[in-house]
Amino acid sequence: MIRKFIKFVIATETVMVAWKARNGLDILRVCLGIVFIWFGALKFFHGLSAAEVIAGKTILKLTFGHVRPAVSLPLLACWECAIGLGLITKRWLSFTLVLLYFQMAGTLLPLFFFPHETWTSNIFVPTLLGIYHQKPGIVIIGYCNWSNCTRWKLGGKCFSSFRGTICT
Repeated sequence: MIRKFIKFVIATETVMVAWKARNGLDILRVCLGIVFIWFGALKFFHGLSAAEVIAGKTILKLTFGHVRPAVSLPLLACWECAIGLGLITKRWLSFTLVLLYFQMAGTLLPLFFFPHETWTSNIFVPTLLGIYHQKPGIVIIGYCNWSNCTRWKLGGKCFSSFRGTICT
């Protein structure tokens, strides 16, 4: 009885791992696309985005004061919505990922440009705004993983489980 149960658990785990290997990267891509569209759409409406002020200040500083927030925020909103649409539709994915990496780099900049707003008195304790601007590091790592897995999967159907790598 216990051996049947163990075989059942192993078979179930193998099926679940195979399903996640087939669908996990697409789910990640679509979910992040939805988040980009959502956050991008908020920037079209003044006062809805929590990052509106710091994004405007960052772009103003990056352009040496030439591009005002009234112009840069709608452009940033379009940029983020384009990333989201590209991720969801898989159209021009290479170009979408270039846009994503530049947007992520821009989102990390306030940590360095405005340390008084993103860190408390201790460099190891970020403010709420600082935490918001640290998240792009996780997105970049996720997309590096996604792009590597996508290339790796093309050669065959391989996936990992608790018992090791399974290739079919």
